[in-house]
Formats: sequence, C-alpha cells, structure tokens
Amino acid sequence: MAGHAGEAGCAVGRQTPSHRAREQTLRYTCFFRYDPARLRGITGEHPEERGTQQPATASSPPVEPDGRARHSPNEAAAPSEGAASGVVPRVPATPVLVPVQARDEDTHDEARLLPRHRQDEVDPSPSFPAMEEGTLAFWASNDTFRKSIEMRDAGENGSNEFVFYDGPPFANGLPHYGHLLTGYVKDVVGRYQTMKGHRVERRFGWDTHGLPAELEAQRQLGIEDVTEITREGGIGIEAFNAACRSSVLRYTKEWEEYVTRQARWVDFENDYKTLDKSYTESVIWAFKQLYDKGLAYQGHRVLPYCWNDRTPLSNHELKMDDDVYQDRTDNTVTVGLRLEQKLREDSACPELALIWTTTPWTLPSNSAVAVGPQIEYSLVEVAADHEGNLAGERVLIATDLIPAYAKELGEEPTVVATYKGSELVGIHYHPIYDYFDTPERRAEGGDPGPNGWSIIAADYVTTTDGTGLVHQAPAFGEDDMWTCMEYGIGVVLPVDEGGVFTSEVSDYEGMQIFDANRYVVADLREQGGPIARRAPEIRAVLVREKSTCTPTRTAGAAASPSCTRPCPRGSSASPRSATVWWSSTRRSPGLPRTPRTASSASGWRVPATGRSRVTDSGVRRSPCGCRTIRPTRARTSTAPSRSLRPTSA
Repeated sequence: MAGHAGEAGCAVGRQTPSHRAREQTLRYTCFFRYDPARLRGITGEHPEERGTQQPATASSPPVEPDGRARHSPNEAAAPSEGAASGVVPRVPATPVLVPVQARDEDTHDEARLLPRHRQDEVDPSPSFPAMEEGTLAFWASNDTFRKSIEMRDAGENGSNEFVFYDGPPFANGLPHYGHLLTGYVKDVVGRYQTMKGHRVERRFGWDTHGLPAELEAQRQLGIEDVTEITREGGIGIEAFNAACRSSVLRYTKEWEEYVTRQARWVDFENDYKTLDKSYTESVIWAFKQLYDKGLAYQGHRVLPYCWNDRTPLSNHELKMDDDVYQDRTDNTVTVGLRLEQKLREDSACPELALIWTTTPWTLPSNSAVAVGPQIEYSLVEVAADHEGNLAGERVLIATDLIPAYAKELGEEPTVVATYKGSELVGIHYHPIYDYFDTPERRAEGGDPGPNGWSIIAADYVTTTDGTGLVHQAPAFGEDDMWTCMEYGIGVVLPVDEGGVFTSEVSDYEGMQIFDANRYVVADLREQGGPIARRAPEIRAVLVREKSTCTPTRTAGAAASPSCTRPCPRGSSASPRSATVWWSSTRRSPGLPRTPRTASSASGWRVPATGRSRVTDSGVRRSPCGCRTIRPTRARTSTAPSRSLRPTSA
C-alpha cells in the first residue's frame, strides 16, 4: 500500500504495515498535533496486527477498531476513491508548534509535547526569554547538571574523567559581552564530552592575582603611587594584601547570574580561586619541575610599560581605540659619534657617525648603532668655513639623506667615499657617556660587553627619515634588543620601574625619564655635565635638535571597564626591558637541538602550512612579519607596535 503525503508535505514510502503505521505517526506529528481519533484514522492497525479488522475493499470502506467508518469529517460515509485503491485518505490537521506523538506499541495515547517538563500547549506567539527562563528553572529544580555528572562513573583512577578547569576571570570586575563567546565555547566542550559518556566536573574559577586586583585595592585605599605601600610610613604589604583579598571577590554573585543565564553549566559551589594556598603551591611546584630539569631560565623581554603603574601593558590595551595613542611634543636630536679608528687614512681624525633619535633620554643607554646592510652610506666632508659644529669634519650618513641635512653639511658637500652598510659592520665608536665605559663593562660577560658601542646590521633600518644610522638602546626597544643580542651585546638598564634614572646615571639620578630629556639635550648642546668629562677628541657632537610631535601611548587612555587604571591623564608609557622567566622548548633532554631533527626524533608532525618556515637553523620569519626563533635564544612572536620603538632610522 502506498503512503499518502499529508499537509506537511511528508511522503510515506512502501513499508511493512507496522513500520508504516509508526512512520506515518512520526512524520505527521513532527509538524502537527492531531486529535487522537484522527491519528487512529491514519495509523489504524491491520488484520495481521489485531486480527479484528477487515481489509479495505471498494464496497466496504476502512473501519476503526470500534466499528466506526474511517473517513474525514468533510467526506461522506460512502467509500472514497482513495479507499477503494487502498490508499489512506488525507486527514486535515490543526497545526501548532513542535508537537511529538508519544505512541505505545498497541495503543494511541494523547500527544505529549517537548520539552517534556511542559504540560501545557505551546504558545503560538512565544516569548523566547520566558521559554529560556522556564528551561533554566526546570534544570535547577531537577538538578539536571549534577545528575549529568553523577550518572557517569569516573572509572578506575579517573580513566573516564574529562578534566576541565575554567580559565578564570577577575571577580572584582563585572562580566561583559566579550565573555559570552568564550563562555559558549567552553560550555560546548563540556557538554560534548559528557555526551560521549565522560564524567566532566566543570569547576568555575576566579583569578584573584594581578593588576586588576591591586588597582581596585589602590582605588579603595586612595593610593596613587605604589611606593605608598612599601616606603617608610606606608601601609605595608601585609595590609595591602588584606585589602586585595577583601575586594577581590566583589562581583561573584553577578558573575554567577550572568553565566547561569547564558545556559552554561558550571559548578560554582566547588569553585577554585588563585589565592587558595593549594592552587598557589601547585603552580610553584610545576615551575620547580621545569627549573630542576633546566627548562626554565631567566632573560629579558622588552614590553610596552606604564611607568605610573610600574607594570607592562597588554597588546589589548594598546589596540583599544584611537585615544590610546596621543601626540606629545619631544625633542629629536642628531648626534655625531666619534669613531675609534679612521675610515680613510687621509682623514685628519676619526670621522663622526651621525645618529638620530626621538628619545634623547635613551642616549645614556646607547650600546650600538645599526645600519642597513644594503643601504649606501657616504663619507661627507664639510667645508672648514661652514657654520656649525661640523665645520671641517668628515661625517658618515646615508647617501639618500644628505639633502635633508643641507643646513648642517652645506648645499653641495664633498662626498669623499661611499660604503655599503655591510662594509661598516664591526667598526667601533666612543661611547657618548662614561657611565658604562669601564673595563668590567667592556669585558666578556659584561654589559654591553666587548661588542658594545659598535656598528651592527639590521634589516629594519630605512632612509625615509633620520640619518640611516639607528641609535640602539636594547633596554628600550624590541628590535634593538633582538638585534643587539644577535651580536652578543648586553642590556644596559639605568631606569627603575617608576621611570626614574638610577644611580648608575649619576648626573640624572632621580629624574623622570621624560623630564630628563631637556637636560640631556642641554648637556649635548653646551658640551657640559657628563659630556664635559669626555676628552675633546672623543666627545660626541650635537648636530641638530628639533621639536617634533610624536604619537605616544598614554596610560590614561587605556582605562576601560575591564582595566580601570588610575593613571593621571597623559601619563606616558614606552617600551622597557623586563626581567622574565622563559620556559625552554629547545632544551629537553634527549632531543636534538635543531627543529627539524627534533621533530623527526620525537614524532612531531609539522603542518604543511608551517613546514617551510622550519629549518635546521631555527624558525624563519613568518609571513605576518613576526620575529624568528633562533637557536641562541628564545624569542616571542608578540612584539609591541613599531610606533613604540624609541628610535628610528
């Protein structure tokens, strides 16, 4: 018997009578709710099932088990053409939303609707928020989440457990839309593993460490400078920590309501907090395992740094909006550095290499000068009668930038010789200051070491501005640090965490770095202070000074709902070298040192998309321009914005 398509457009194929009846019921009731009597008109049993019904014939229409003729209310009692052909007649339906027929093998009960905890009919104009709240209420009353965990055994030694710990948010800040997406993803992971039969205990977590907790405590205590905590007469670390603990879980209730409302299943009663002693000790234990195996070591990393908060800034804070970067007026200077040896024998004295910087305060930390290996540089002779500090001098500058210095070099200066940048690498010059010019600092293992104060090559040097020779202060520039490290040049860091010069730079000790700019420039201009202590024949020369408007990231502009930093508006930030601990991925015992051989030995598979970047000498520069990983050091792929570099070519 061929099945007939109902008003929902479903067709029932040829099947055995019992299967046909079940299929018709399911297909029709996927879309409509029928009166039970009408359902019997569609799914009536056959003689082989009941033994009481007679087969339908042209002279006798199909009948119900109780003897009533089977026909539509709109049809006459006389047999229809469809009945005569053995086709079940069409039955009009009254549509409603998402009904499902619950059918016993032998009886036809009333239709039951899903979700099964609802006993009333579905509203044709539903309120989805109300429906969601109803589902949440049922989950809560039925204890559905806990039951989904308890009904699954953990297995021997937890073999059937899927361990899931939430990456914790800060509990002293309110949730926002950014937490929705990650919350749903985390929830899907737990539900999927649960459906696979695993026991998944999803414990919520709270991050109670770090800057947000400290800033909130500072705000409540009226602290504007962190030195008010530790200095003599300050509140002390113990009292400050107590204030942090009291405020760190301020919004836990709001978080619980937010997470629960988005239908995410997590355990708030058995949550964990990073301030718990058990959690803290577990982290220290894990770090000690790395340290004992030689897989953790100390190093430096240059990070965008807020001098007011004395902490690095995240990439998120630097990219929040246009107000993050604001213009500030600084002095840019061009300085001539005296070479230790003459480039040409016919020169009267060692020549000057001209460098340019937008941050004069970094000059005491100068450790090298970078040139572009393929850039052409000219040795220019300035006329003896020319006005200015360069009269009679021979200076080294990028050929393309000679016209930009017509005032200092003359309209038509004499080019004595030209050099490729690669030919200049290794040439040493005299340091500007005497702070670090000692035998100990110049020795192997010292900072900057034997390769300090020399010309090095770097691929980021350009001739778009400046002089084509880039001042290198590795403590305050990401590119500077990695380039200097390639040449074995150490980091010189005479600035403390508050952006104040230390006693290593005695003439500027106690000065805030940006305030020190004018004093550094004045000493160069007047050849006074620390410059006067250098012998005249090796002394640096101020060639040009100019005020310029520089885009600078301001700490005050970083304030946001998730990071309300109490920095004074306009409190500037800049890159700073920080001492950090690295976890080595290249020092595992028994593994070869080169990536390719290590990959083969360990069975690691390098994806085809990245295979071309892995070589026996390290990892090449990625297409996005991230820095490479070299065998001699660990390098991060996240660098601060190029606009944060304190110097440029």
